[in-house]
Amino acid sequence: MEYYLPSFQSCYRDAKVGATMCLYNSVDGVHSCADMYLLQDILRDFYGFARDRWITSDCDAVRDIYSPHATATAEL
Repeated sequence: MEYYLPSFQSCYRDAKVGATMCLYNSVDGVHSCADMYLLQDILRDFYGFARDRWITSDCDAVRDIYSPHATATAEL
């Protein structure tokens, strides 16, 4: 994953894009739209992607957290 991060850093931190979209794929077994390491630690905290910029999900990505990826249960 670290191989790809410098390109995203150029967009999110340096160019200060206003929005991004997480995808419905998994990275290291964790659904990207539910990955706190990618969304919070890297994107928000390290790249400084402020709260006035937004993250949206890819088509059906939030549904896919529950099925078929089964990252979370319906009780959450």
